[in-house]
Amino acid sequence: MKAGLTQGDVAARMGTTQSVVARIESGRGTPSMRTVQRFASAVGARAVVRMEPLTAA
Repeated sequence: MKAGLTQGDVAARMGTTQSVVARIESGRGTPSMRTVQRFASAVGARAVVRMEPLTAA
């Protein structure tokens, strides 16, 4: 929504189907990093993975 795109728009930019975009947005399944990167690029963002130390309990 923030990008002003429909799921169909995002799917077209990713070269996939609207149902794949709906699955990503709903959190069903686990997309690959490549898919996350393609999604981010399609909506004008970038995917960032960061590792942080665990806090002592």
